[in-house]
Amino acid sequence: MRNLIAILRRELYAYFVTPIAYFVLIPFLFVCGFFFWAAFSFFSNPRAAIPNAPNELMAGMMQTMSMILLLVTPILTMRLFAEEKRTGTMELLMTSPVREVEVVLGKYLASLGLMGLMLLSTLPYPLYVHRYGNPDNGPIIAGYLGVFLLGSCLIALGLMISAMTRNQIVAAVVTFGVGLLLWVITFLPAEWGAFAGYRTLRSALVYLSLQQHLENFTRGVIVVKDLVFYLSFAVVCLYLTTTAVLSSRWR
Repeated sequence: MRNLIAILRRELYAYFVTPIAYFVLIPFLFVCGFFFWAAFSFFSNPRAAIPNAPNELMAGMMQTMSMILLLVTPILTMRLFAEEKRTGTMELLMTSPVREVEVVLGKYLASLGLMGLMLLSTLPYPLYVHRYGNPDNGPIIAGYLGVFLLGSCLIALGLMISAMTRNQIVAAVVTFGVGLLLWVITFLPAEWGAFAGYRTLRSALVYLSLQQHLENFTRGVIVVKDLVFYLSFAVVCLYLTTTAVLSSRWR
């Protein structure tokens, strides 16, 4: 546990002594603020007459924040292992009295902490909506939980890819590409020629969509299968990351 905390502190320190944390936090807040202002202006227009406007506004904001996380998480994770390999500090880390799982979890929790800070910085949005409307707190809390779980999966994915390459740019591009693929996989056509097993294959692929499992959270419904999917996805990625780090010790 002591080693894990030491690595966690080291990674958090690295985020804030370099421009990475500010390069991610400031654009995230700016883009989220712009979309919130635009959505609030639209939903507060009396001519729009949208039923349950406060809840619809916050559900849309959860979807927006999740899309922005898809863009920024590759930046958070690209350097975690790739830079260690490039600078040669990975060898020093692997020869130190620290277990691979402690290294992986320390780096993962550091990125998760920064992402949590990003989400906490958006709490004024629901408070502002409460001032002018009466949204249900349940969907807001569930929505934040869903966005956090989705972001934790994207970070685990980026960490895994960073552990498999030496180049930060490659790690970021591949992480974004895979994350985008898992995002848009729901747009697969319902039918495809005379392929008999296509529907079964499509159902299996669509189940892997990160975005699909967020929809219930934004509506205030916490479904066990969605929780299991997000947790399982993160655990599998962290396991593969630990395996990749362990294999590098024996090279």
